[in-house]
Amino acid sequence: MELELQHHQENKICGRTEGTANVTHTGAKTPSIADIKKHLAEKTGNNEATLAIKKVHTHFGSNQSKVTYYAYKNENDYKLYETRKEKKKEAAPGAK
Repeated sequence: MELELQHHQENKICGRTEGTANVTHTGAKTPSIADIKKHLAEKTGNNEATLAIKKVHTHFGSNQSKVTYYAYKNENDYKLYETRKEKKKEAAPGAK
């Protein structure tokens, strides 16, 4: 698997770098997000804990994927923007 950084843009308001990369995976299936994070961390110099993979797009039958990612400057910004806030479901009236 080879990863090539294509485009990146600094987003100072959110404290992150938004970018795209091309992943070439000749003769293999589309790589997992964990594998992509590992290679992306090596290329960008960021910690894996501060990387968010937003999208991995592979055309059918192709050996290349386009990856959209966010690289945060610190874990606090990552937790602020990337954690999902789940609402507690309330029980219906009369249900046990």
